[in-house]
Amino acid sequence: MIGVRLFLPVFLTFCCGFLAGFMVADQNPDREHTNLAPDLIAYERGLSATTGLDSDQRADLRVLLAYYQRERDALLHTQRALMEPQLADLDVRFERLIMDHILDPDQKEFASLTQEPSLVFPQQASPR
Repeated sequence: MIGVRLFLPVFLTFCCGFLAGFMVADQNPDREHTNLAPDLIAYERGLSATTGLDSDQRADLRVLLAYYQRERDALLHTQRALMEPQLADLDVRFERLIMDHILDPDQKEFASLTQEPSLVFPQQASPR
């Protein structure tokens, strides 16, 4: 009987909390920025504040910035893929410089041990 008497207040509290959360989230202007990068959010806010954009203009600007971000991300992805071999060569060159000019012999030995791959799990014998 106690469960039945508690059900109504608990259910009403849950419903009120859900509706209040929905109303607060609906009024939050930042929810429209969830897909934009932080630099573009700052740009949109700054441009809106300095030029006094109305809500329709801000919505159009957000759409345009989302397209800009998508194209920018595609360009950056392409450029990273082209630069990958050069970055790998740069890593090897500077790792070699660190090993040859910075580390003493004991540190070199430890560093070389940490660079070698090791087994996490021992190899199991194949079943016969």
